[in-house]
Amino acid sequence: EWAVFQTFTPEAMAAWLLATAQQVQLGKYRKHPRGPKKPAPTRTHDPKKPPVSVARLLAQRQSGKAIGGRENGLR
Repeated sequence: EWAVFQTFTPEAMAAWLLATAQQVQLGKYRKHPRGPKKPAPTRTHDPKKPPVSVARLLAQRQSGKAIGGRENGLR
């Protein structure tokens, strides 16, 4: 089967590949469309735990002071 291609020169092989590629029906090989994106989950808000900067928490940990109602630092 493949012995025919061994006798081709590079130019003949390129010509054969181009001729074969022109006969391919690309519509048969169409990709399946992707589905819709899932919505991002809604973020929960807890008023008992206000947002605190990580930089502040690290500074507080070095100085030993509590900031923002979180006594134990990072959680």
